[in-house]
Amino acid sequence: MSVTTHLDHAALLNTLQQWAEQGWIRRLDHALARFLADLCPQAPPQLLLAAALLAQLEGRGHTCLPLADLLDDADGLLAWPAVAAVALRAELARWPGTGADWCVALQGCDLVDVDDGAAPSGAATGRAPLVLRGQRLYLRRYWNFERRVAAQVLQRVATADTPDPAQVRPWLDALFPAPEPAAPAQPALGLHAEGNAEGNAAVMPAAIPQASRHASPDVMPDGADPDWQKIACAVALRGRLAVITGGPGTGKTYTAARLLALLLAVSPQPDRLRVALAAPTGKAAARLRQAIETALAGLQQQLGDRLALTELATHIGPARTLHGLLGVRPDSRRFRADAAHPLAVDVLIVDEASMVHLEMMAALLDALPPQARLVLLGDKDQLASVEAGAVLGDLCRGAEHGHYRPVTAQFAAAAAGQVMPPALLTGGSALAQQTVMLRRSRRFGGPIGQLALAVNTGNAAAAAALLRPPPDG
Repeated sequence: MSVTTHLDHAALLNTLQQWAEQGWIRRLDHALARFLADLCPQAPPQLLLAAALLAQLEGRGHTCLPLADLLDDADGLLAWPAVAAVALRAELARWPGTGADWCVALQGCDLVDVDDGAAPSGAATGRAPLVLRGQRLYLRRYWNFERRVAAQVLQRVATADTPDPAQVRPWLDALFPAPEPAAPAQPALGLHAEGNAEGNAAVMPAAIPQASRHASPDVMPDGADPDWQKIACAVALRGRLAVITGGPGTGKTYTAARLLALLLAVSPQPDRLRVALAAPTGKAAARLRQAIETALAGLQQQLGDRLALTELATHIGPARTLHGLLGVRPDSRRFRADAAHPLAVDVLIVDEASMVHLEMMAALLDALPPQARLVLLGDKDQLASVEAGAVLGDLCRGAEHGHYRPVTAQFAAAAAGQVMPPALLTGGSALAQQTVMLRRSRRFGGPIGQLALAVNTGNAAAAAALLRPPPDG
């Protein structure tokens, strides 16, 4: 090790120790940088600084350090107190350069493996404690978790089912009956002969209920909001992964209960469908089970003898925590259920999925059989996970914009009788086709709902205006 590098290490580690004493970083973050310096005396000082900041971000729920963001907007990335931000900018000024320049310096160090994305395995065979992918620096374990989750998600959304809309539509109309119209329905609403109950009667099996008399039309009035709960149930049938997000009062559990009834209705052997309910906490799991049971009891009265929901519900397993579902191994972070010992389930519904951290989601997806259907429920803007990784937020990124493909909109129209707004038909990933955001809150609206939207979108001016008393008092 050169004298210059030794002096740089000593000065930087001394600075990090001072930051830890000030409470700007944790002592653990400083200890990691010191450990890496002992492990590789030739390591560039930028790596030690980046590793300490990476560890600090991991403690706040993040899984990686974006080097470009660190160098371009460290204040925005770390949100440190003003005096700490000044000290950080001064330290970064000692190592000028762009994110690309820092990547070049880091790539030549034995402490860093590079994942160039050229092969599915990436740098999986390496043993370095840090992994660099693009301009994002990871601790190896979180890079590995992220790869596993991404691979499982991509595999699940790539496996598309093609349910017959003619079979699905009447059940959805029965599960989501339209409110009685104030006046007799007019033919001008645009019902097509092949899309209403009479047009489908000739091709429906006797066990499938006829469509509701007031079913949602194939052509909806201009400006009418579609029933996103109904769309969510239809979309969930098309793949092995469904993500349903929405704010408080938007009816996520209400939708999940109807989706479960729909899955039982279209299953060739509903009494053999293995359903599991889970949530990150015991309280959330118990609440999910109670809500599902209450909803199914109401649906039984609604459907009558067309589907034995009450009897079928007895086959649903107890709601459990995710730790209980996977089976905790004493004195270990591993679980009894894994890829070699998969869960015995056909449908798994996970509530409060925003609280599921990256490591837990990786373990859950590994333990789920490939043919099983996973339904994630949660508010992407609420109840973040305690440990690193906002998985639901990442999965739902851009959900408010839809990004649906024409084929998805066509299926929603045929199976649910709902017309997606043209503004949401911009095309997108396979994951976007399996993601539905519930947009109407039954719990609150008006100024409260507007304030929540302003806060979630970071619109400080709109939030302040809503909190300001009106001029007339």
